[in-house]
Amino acid sequence: MKQDTPFMEDIIKDVHRTFPNHPFFAEKGGYGQKSLEYVLKGLSITYKDMGYCQGLNFICALLVDRK
Repeated sequence: MKQDTPFMEDIIKDVHRTFPNHPFFAEKGGYGQKSLEYVLKGLSITYKDMGYCQGLNFICALLVDRK
């Protein structure tokens, strides 16, 4: 996603803190973390009135496709 969001710094910080011991999210910059980053970025762009709020990362992590 090429569009940027003012919340990227917060999103990136929180992605690394999201379920760090879970195998899907454990690898820094891995598939799980990148997937979560894209979802959170997309939400913050789509829902500008909401933006990004702390805690959204854990909700979205439960919904990220683990194929």
